[in-house]
Amino acid sequence: MKKLFIIMVLLFQAHVSYAAFDVPHVLVFGTAEKEVSPDEIRWGLNVRTEGGATEVVSENHISEVTNVLNVLHELGQTEDSVTTTNMQLNEHWIYRNNSRQKQGYFASTTIRFISNDFATYVNYWTKLSALKSVSVSGVSFGVSNKSEIEDDVKVMAIAQARRKAERFATALGTSLGAPLQIEELNGGNLSPLRSSRAVLMESDGGGQPVSPGKQLIDAQVKVVFSIK
Repeated sequence: MKKLFIIMVLLFQAHVSYAAFDVPHVLVFGTAEKEVSPDEIRWGLNVRTEGGATEVVSENHISEVTNVLNVLHELGQTEDSVTTTNMQLNEHWIYRNNSRQKQGYFASTTIRFISNDFATYVNYWTKLSALKSVSVSGVSFGVSNKSEIEDDVKVMAIAQARRKAERFATALGTSLGAPLQIEELNGGNLSPLRSSRAVLMESDGGGQPVSPGKQLIDAQVKVVFSIK
Protein backbone atom coordinates (compact mmCIF):
# COMPACT_ATOMS: atom_id res chain seq x y z
CA MET A 1 0.00 0.00 0.00
CA LYS A 2 2.85 2.40 0.85
CA LYS A 3 4.57 1.77 -2.50
CA LEU A 4 1.28 2.31 -4.33
CA PHE A 5 0.79 5.62 -2.51
CA ILE A 6 4.30 6.81 -3.47
CA ILE A 7 3.71 5.88 -7.14
CA MET A 8 0.38 7.78 -7.14
CA VAL A 9 2.07 10.87 -5.64
CA LEU A 10 4.82 10.79 -8.27
CA LEU A 11 2.30 10.41 -11.08
CA PHE A 12 0.25 13.29 -9.66
CA GLN A 13 3.35 15.53 -9.46
CA ALA A 14 4.32 14.67 -13.02
CA HIS A 15 0.76 15.41 -14.20
CA VAL A 16 0.73 18.78 -12.41
CA SER A 17 4.16 19.63 -13.84
CA TYR A 18 3.15 19.04 -17.43
CA ALA A 19 -0.40 20.29 -16.99
CA ALA A 20 1.07 23.75 -16.34
CA PHE A 21 1.59 24.01 -20.09
CA ASP A 22 -1.92 24.04 -21.56
CA VAL A 23 -0.59 24.62 -25.07
CA PRO A 24 1.20 22.23 -27.46
CA HIS A 25 4.87 22.18 -26.52
CA VAL A 26 8.15 20.34 -26.94
CA LEU A 27 10.64 19.54 -24.16
CA VAL A 28 14.32 19.22 -25.07
CA PHE A 29 17.65 18.88 -23.27
CA GLY A 30 20.65 20.95 -24.29
CA THR A 31 24.28 20.23 -23.49
CA ALA A 32 27.49 22.14 -24.09
CA GLU A 33 31.11 22.03 -22.99
CA LYS A 34 34.22 24.17 -23.20
CA GLU A 35 37.93 23.51 -22.74
CA VAL A 36 39.73 25.95 -20.45
CA SER A 37 43.33 26.41 -19.35
CA PRO A 38 43.85 26.62 -15.57
CA ASP A 39 45.34 29.92 -14.46
CA GLU A 40 45.97 29.27 -10.75
CA ILE A 41 47.72 26.74 -8.54
CA ARG A 42 45.98 25.72 -5.31
CA TRP A 43 48.35 24.63 -2.57
CA GLY A 44 47.67 22.59 0.54
CA LEU A 45 50.30 22.45 3.29
CA ASN A 46 50.43 20.57 6.57
CA VAL A 47 52.54 21.69 9.52
CA ARG A 48 53.12 18.95 12.13
CA THR A 49 55.07 19.39 15.36
CA GLU A 50 55.89 16.57 17.78
CA GLY A 51 57.19 16.68 21.34
CA GLY A 52 56.99 15.33 24.85
CA ALA A 53 55.03 18.08 26.63
CA THR A 54 51.95 19.95 25.46
CA GLU A 55 53.39 23.37 26.37
CA VAL A 56 56.57 22.78 24.34
CA VAL A 57 54.68 21.30 21.39
CA SER A 58 52.22 24.21 21.30
CA GLU A 59 54.95 26.84 21.51
CA ASN A 60 57.09 25.19 18.83
CA HIS A 61 54.10 24.65 16.57
CA ILE A 62 53.04 28.29 16.72
CA SER A 63 56.60 29.27 15.86
CA GLU A 64 56.74 26.88 12.89
CA VAL A 65 53.36 28.01 11.53
CA THR A 66 54.51 31.62 11.86
CA ASN A 67 57.65 30.80 9.88
CA VAL A 68 55.55 29.32 7.09
CA LEU A 69 53.30 32.39 6.97
CA ASN A 70 56.37 34.67 6.86
CA VAL A 71 57.82 32.72 3.92
CA LEU A 72 54.50 32.90 2.08
CA HIS A 73 54.42 36.63 2.69
CA GLU A 74 57.93 36.93 1.20
CA LEU A 75 56.71 34.96 -1.82
CA GLY A 76 53.94 37.49 -2.42
CA GLN A 77 50.98 36.14 -0.45
CA THR A 78 48.90 38.49 1.71
CA GLU A 79 47.16 37.83 5.01
CA ASP A 80 43.79 37.64 3.24
CA SER A 81 45.01 35.12 0.64
CA VAL A 82 46.26 32.49 3.13
CA THR A 83 43.91 30.30 5.18
CA THR A 84 44.96 28.36 8.29
CA THR A 85 42.51 25.68 9.45
CA ASN A 86 42.22 22.47 11.47
CA MET A 87 44.69 23.43 14.19
CA GLN A 88 44.88 20.43 16.53
CA LEU A 89 46.80 19.17 19.56
CA ASN A 90 46.61 15.41 20.13
CA GLU A 91 48.33 12.57 21.88
CA HIS A 92 50.92 10.84 19.72
CA TRP A 93 50.52 7.06 19.72
CA ILE A 94 52.61 4.50 17.82
CA TYR A 95 52.48 0.72 17.48
CA ARG A 96 55.63 -1.09 18.54
CA ASN A 97 56.07 -4.81 19.32
CA ASN A 98 52.34 -5.38 18.81
CA SER A 99 51.44 -2.82 21.45
CA ARG A 100 50.17 0.75 21.41
CA GLN A 101 52.61 3.18 23.04
CA LYS A 102 52.28 6.87 23.76
CA GLN A 103 55.07 9.05 22.35
CA GLY A 104 54.15 12.47 23.69
CA TYR A 105 52.00 14.87 21.69
CA PHE A 106 51.69 16.39 18.23
CA ALA A 107 50.15 19.58 16.89
CA SER A 108 49.06 20.11 13.30
CA THR A 109 47.71 22.91 11.14
CA THR A 110 46.49 22.98 7.54
CA ILE A 111 47.48 25.96 5.39
CA ARG A 112 45.89 26.72 2.01
CA PHE A 113 46.64 29.42 -0.54
CA ILE A 114 46.59 30.12 -4.28
CA SER A 115 49.42 31.25 -6.55
CA ASN A 116 48.63 32.72 -9.96
CA ASP A 117 52.06 32.82 -11.58
CA PHE A 118 53.16 29.40 -12.83
CA ALA A 119 56.71 30.73 -13.22
CA THR A 120 57.05 30.91 -9.42
CA TYR A 121 56.16 27.24 -8.87
CA VAL A 122 59.74 26.05 -8.29
CA ASN A 123 60.45 28.97 -5.98
CA TYR A 124 57.41 28.11 -3.84
CA TRP A 125 58.25 24.43 -3.77
CA THR A 126 61.92 24.96 -2.91
CA LYS A 127 61.31 27.37 -0.03
CA LEU A 128 58.37 25.45 1.44
CA SER A 129 60.08 22.06 1.33
CA ALA A 130 63.06 23.53 3.20
CA LEU A 131 60.91 24.47 6.21
CA LYS A 132 60.92 22.26 9.29
CA SER A 133 57.84 20.11 9.92
CA VAL A 134 56.15 21.25 6.68
CA SER A 135 54.78 18.90 4.04
CA VAL A 136 52.99 19.72 0.79
CA SER A 137 49.77 17.73 1.12
CA GLY A 138 48.32 18.70 -2.24
CA VAL A 139 48.80 20.77 -5.38
CA SER A 140 45.95 21.21 -7.86
CA PHE A 141 44.99 23.55 -10.66
CA GLY A 142 41.96 25.81 -10.89
CA VAL A 143 40.22 28.42 -13.01
CA SER A 144 39.79 31.82 -11.41
CA ASN A 145 36.77 32.91 -13.50
CA LYS A 146 34.99 29.56 -13.38
CA SER A 147 31.54 31.01 -12.64
CA GLU A 148 31.75 33.36 -15.62
CA ILE A 149 32.72 30.50 -17.93
CA GLU A 150 29.93 28.35 -16.47
CA ASP A 151 27.37 31.00 -17.45
CA ASP A 152 28.75 31.11 -21.00
CA VAL A 153 28.54 27.31 -21.28
CA LYS A 154 24.94 27.31 -20.02
CA VAL A 155 24.01 29.88 -22.69
CA MET A 156 25.64 27.61 -25.26
CA ALA A 157 23.56 24.70 -23.92
CA ILE A 158 20.36 26.75 -24.25
CA ALA A 159 21.22 27.62 -27.86
CA GLN A 160 21.88 23.93 -28.57
CA ALA A 161 18.51 23.04 -27.04
CA ARG A 162 16.74 25.56 -29.27
CA ARG A 163 18.39 24.15 -32.40
CA LYS A 164 17.30 20.67 -31.39
CA ALA A 165 13.73 21.84 -30.73
CA GLU A 166 13.61 23.57 -34.12
CA ARG A 167 14.62 20.35 -35.87
CA PHE A 168 11.94 18.44 -33.97
CA ALA A 169 9.30 21.05 -34.84
CA THR A 170 10.30 20.98 -38.51
CA ALA A 171 10.00 17.18 -38.53
CA LEU A 172 6.43 17.63 -37.24
CA GLY A 173 5.63 20.20 -39.92
CA THR A 174 5.28 23.07 -37.47
CA SER A 175 7.46 25.78 -35.90
CA LEU A 176 8.54 26.91 -32.45
CA GLY A 177 6.71 29.46 -30.39
CA ALA A 178 7.81 31.21 -27.21
CA PRO A 179 9.92 29.39 -24.58
CA LEU A 180 7.86 28.25 -21.61
CA GLN A 181 10.51 27.02 -19.19
CA ILE A 182 14.29 26.88 -18.78
CA GLU A 183 15.87 24.75 -16.07
CA GLU A 184 19.50 24.16 -15.15
CA LEU A 185 20.30 20.50 -14.59
CA ASN A 186 23.78 21.05 -13.18
CA GLY A 187 25.92 23.94 -12.03
CA GLY A 188 28.68 23.58 -14.57
CA ASN A 189 30.94 20.65 -13.85
CA LEU A 190 34.69 21.13 -13.92
CA SER A 191 36.82 18.07 -14.64
CA PRO A 192 40.40 17.45 -15.78
CA LEU A 193 40.59 16.80 -19.50
CA ARG A 194 44.15 15.58 -19.30
CA SER A 195 46.56 14.81 -16.49
CA SER A 196 47.23 17.95 -14.46
CA ARG A 197 49.62 16.81 -11.74
CA ALA A 198 52.56 19.02 -10.81
CA VAL A 199 55.83 17.09 -11.06
CA LEU A 200 59.15 18.35 -9.69
CA MET A 201 61.71 17.52 -12.38
CA GLU A 202 64.12 19.22 -14.74
CA SER A 203 62.73 20.43 -18.06
CA ASP A 204 64.83 19.93 -21.21
CA GLY A 205 63.59 23.22 -22.57
CA GLY A 206 64.39 25.13 -19.39
CA GLY A 207 60.73 25.74 -18.64
CA GLN A 208 58.84 25.29 -15.40
CA PRO A 209 58.30 21.69 -14.18
CA VAL A 210 54.54 22.10 -14.02
CA SER A 211 51.89 20.95 -16.50
CA PRO A 212 48.36 22.24 -15.83
CA GLY A 213 46.88 20.56 -18.92
CA LYS A 214 43.29 21.40 -19.85
CA GLN A 215 40.04 21.23 -17.91
CA LEU A 216 36.52 20.76 -19.22
CA ILE A 217 33.47 22.72 -18.09
CA ASP A 218 30.13 21.25 -19.16
CA ALA A 219 26.50 22.12 -18.55
CA GLN A 220 23.06 20.70 -19.25
CA VAL A 221 19.69 22.46 -19.37
CA LYS A 222 16.06 21.52 -19.92
CA VAL A 223 13.98 23.85 -22.08
CA VAL A 224 10.29 23.74 -22.95
CA PHE A 225 9.06 25.56 -26.09
CA SER A 226 5.54 26.06 -27.29
CA ILE A 227 4.86 24.87 -30.83
CA LYS A 228 2.54 26.52 -33.31
